[in-house]
Amino acid sequence: MPEVAILGAGMSGMAAARSLRDLNYTIYEAGDHAGGHAASFFIDKGFLFDEGPHVSFTSDDRIKRFLARSVNDRFSEFPTHVTNYFEGTTLKHPVQCNLHGLSPEVIARCITDFVRAQYEDKRPIENYKDWCYRGLGESISEIFSRRYTRKYWNLELEQLTADWVSDRVYAPKLEEVLQGALTKQTSEHYYLSNFRYPLKNGFGGYSALLEHDSRIEFGMCATEIDIDNKKIIFANGRSESYDHLISSAPLPELVSMCRDSPAAVREAAKQLACTSHFILSIGINRPHVSDACWTYYYDEDIPFSRASFPSKFSANNAPPDCSSIQVEVVHSRYRSIPSNDVLVENCMDSLIKVGLLHSREEIVALDARDIRYANVLFDFNRAKNLATVRDYMSRKGVKCCGRFGEWAYLWSDQAMLSGERAANEVRALLSMDGLEFDK
Repeated sequence: MPEVAILGAGMSGMAAARSLRDLNYTIYEAGDHAGGHAASFFIDKGFLFDEGPHVSFTSDDRIKRFLARSVNDRFSEFPTHVTNYFEGTTLKHPVQCNLHGLSPEVIARCITDFVRAQYEDKRPIENYKDWCYRGLGESISEIFSRRYTRKYWNLELEQLTADWVSDRVYAPKLEEVLQGALTKQTSEHYYLSNFRYPLKNGFGGYSALLEHDSRIEFGMCATEIDIDNKKIIFANGRSESYDHLISSAPLPELVSMCRDSPAAVREAAKQLACTSHFILSIGINRPHVSDACWTYYYDEDIPFSRASFPSKFSANNAPPDCSSIQVEVVHSRYRSIPSNDVLVENCMDSLIKVGLLHSREEIVALDARDIRYANVLFDFNRAKNLATVRDYMSRKGVKCCGRFGEWAYLWSDQAMLSGERAANEVRALLSMDGLEFDK
């Protein structure tokens, strides 16, 4: 029976494995646990965190049922309450529909420019700035979108394409902007109105069924792939042959591992850009921190772009009478960050400034870690470089999946479907019917 090698035990890699469960496959995972970026981790005193605010809001009923089974139907469902912090004012999200609370002068400018954009701005959409200016108007784009784009994407509006936006950024109607300027009682316009979260084991609990019965070998860090002779060499000295290869590894790393890959492919892979997230997770001896699930921060003197509150998602994420905060500082090849010690101090100073942290004395647990791969950057080099790498991998028979295997803006449910697709492409080569990972 053909041997299928799968690189990475994240949700896409494990979904691929379940779709190949009747075949001879092995998942090779460099780390010591499954789940990839969707895994959860404990810190001191029993505080549990995810790598950022991971929640399930899939509209795919098949995946909803599968994730519910994964946690034995033990999950909570929440209405999404998200806020924005801007120059000392807290605004409901999304800000373009919730201007109430800003100064009359700022509101007037935002509405005037929004109306002008709706009736006068006919520019073609060639970049994210064009999309923002046409959909939101100049003032909202410059006051809010540009600031947050610098913090979260590390680029200017003009440096991003608009093909990632889809339903992720809401383009409001005039009546919605007006209502949100006059009152705080507005309709919901966020792309997720509610979400599910496991009662136990954090978001990582959703990986349980994918991991169950999967043939995973941990501590298997691939260092070289002889792609023509179909052999993987690992850091521990082992080598394994395969007939078919599925990879959820980040494309730049995958290409660098491939022996004798062409210089043009290597250069294209190096040009693929992404962000990294420095994550500070804090346990505090106070039972309540914020009414919001998470908050976005626009002020450029505040280092983090987002703060989330995992203890709100499940009581099991924190000890009794305690709560938790997690903040994310984005960096990339376009933006560096200070040393960890300096950044931790800056974040805590800002948490006190915005009122989330009362004093350092209430901190009972703290963890700082840097997540190398966070989000794909949709800059203007992405499409051509991705096409070069994809073409090479396709010609060599490698099936890529997951956020960084496809180099796309995939949520966890989309990553699972990506793994299923890659597996069924292998099955098609073997003239076998497709299988769904959730069966």
